[in-house]
Amino acid sequence: MKRFARPWAIVVTVLAIAGAPSAQASATPGGVDKEGALSEYTMGVFMLESGRPQEAIPYLESAWELSSKDETIGNKLAEAYFRAGDLGSCDRTLDHLLAKNNKNSGALFLKARIDYFRGELEGAVQHLLRLREFSEPSFEVERLLGRIQLELGQFDDALTAYQNAVRLDPGDPIVRFRYGMLLKRFGRRAEAEKAFRNAIGLQPLFAEAVVELAEILIEEERFDEAEAALLKLLDQEGDFYEALIMTANLLADRGKLEQAIKLLKEREERDSLHREGVLLLGKLHYQADDFSAAVELFKKLFTGDDQTAEMSRVLGELYVKTGQSDSALFYYQKAIDLEPENYRNYVVLFFASSSRLGGEGDAVIELTADKQKRLLSEAAAKVARDDFDGAYILGVAHDSLDDLEEARKFFEKALELRPQHERTLLNLASVLERTGRYAEAETHLTTLHELRPNDPTVCNFYGYLLALMNTRLDQAEQLIRTALKSEPDNGYYVDSLGWVFYMRGEYERAVAELERASGLVADDPVILEHLGDAYQSLKRFREALAAYRKSMDIQGENSKILDKIDATRILLGN
Repeated sequence: MKRFARPWAIVVTVLAIAGAPSAQASATPGGVDKEGALSEYTMGVFMLESGRPQEAIPYLESAWELSSKDETIGNKLAEAYFRAGDLGSCDRTLDHLLAKNNKNSGALFLKARIDYFRGELEGAVQHLLRLREFSEPSFEVERLLGRIQLELGQFDDALTAYQNAVRLDPGDPIVRFRYGMLLKRFGRRAEAEKAFRNAIGLQPLFAEAVVELAEILIEEERFDEAEAALLKLLDQEGDFYEALIMTANLLADRGKLEQAIKLLKEREERDSLHREGVLLLGKLHYQADDFSAAVELFKKLFTGDDQTAEMSRVLGELYVKTGQSDSALFYYQKAIDLEPENYRNYVVLFFASSSRLGGEGDAVIELTADKQKRLLSEAAAKVARDDFDGAYILGVAHDSLDDLEEARKFFEKALELRPQHERTLLNLASVLERTGRYAEAETHLTTLHELRPNDPTVCNFYGYLLALMNTRLDQAEQLIRTALKSEPDNGYYVDSLGWVFYMRGEYERAVAELERASGLVADDPVILEHLGDAYQSLKRFREALAAYRKSMDIQGENSKILDKIDATRILLGN
């Protein structure tokens, strides 16, 4: 409701002027008494309160002259100039008023507003601080002072101003909210939470306050409360987009994928989702393994200027997940065309062509070995020297091709960039172990074991490497037993323990562990070879021959295994 609909406000103002000393009846040089000033002033105030400051100005100018420049009328005239956008006239009027009375609180406050409007924030602060010195505590002064100090980055001072404003008028939700934001900045989360709750209590649909409250609750792992606050807001009519996205993310993080998807789909059906919302909905469908629905959503975004390499890679991956290798190849190639200098576009296509790196059930894009190598060569040429991710990913890619020498080079480059990166240490040690460079592998495993002394994977690998080296076998056994404490039925760990016994010459114990390992991990060629070696050491040649043959059947022709088969046949007299 507009202010001119409240006539009592005008009457109060007029009475205040009528009672002021400057409004006493007397003649002016123009021959008009000061009662005429009151009439002009009344009309000017009416126009100003009606939202017509330009029309109010002539009346107020006349009243000011007729009243011999009465201070109260001058303040109202300056306000009219300000509201009409005539800052020059406003400034001149205020300067006149302040020259006569430098403690004119109305003029000082308007001076501060003008400075703020012009971006002269320091000047505005000085006017407001002066007002603090001699005038009664004012909510408006503290509110404006806090806002300006906040913009200046004077957070301590702004906090004090907003604290004062809240004390002077506890019923302003925006002040409560800004006070909460400052408290949150200073880490005073309990007080900030209270401020945000007060703001919401005053204005239940205050979406920004609900979002900030939810952030605090999530940080404190009070997820039920955060979810309840957000859903309560979303139950109301309104476009609470930030809260919607936050709620969907929270639900997804809590494993409530169906509820998160339903929330976004309802918004999509009621009103179109923004790009961020469509991306999130697609991501949630992906997490729910509903890849077809994700494809449809992401295809909507892959239009016009939005045909980015990143989106093309996403679509390529989704088509891999839906088993459509031709469509996947199209989008992966499109990513390369859109952004030919980005190595990731080549690597993702390579990964999609690898049966060893893909997920279970994924389509595999059929590429020749030469094409795969060209992709990696193109990627390598585009990786910056200081790009850790690029070096690491190329190491993984070459490792998947059993191109161990190239894998080693890339892992070593990655390790130069991040000397204690755990996955790089593990992968590099694995490559070195498979190429027989045991001492170098041990160096990296020692570092890794120092970083993760109880990690079962690290302990098993380190113990197994020591067994391969036939050194420090007691330490090897201790390491492997540490791994087995975490995973007692891990067949690979049991195999490692059996191999320690074998290297010690404890063949009966070795056979017992290796038979158990073979039962835990069916058809593993390395475990079967180990078992064959242990049988042979006990002169159980027929069992050894069976284990060797099964190992070769699984892994294909292997010269080392063939030699063992031939030697065992001789021992059997075959």
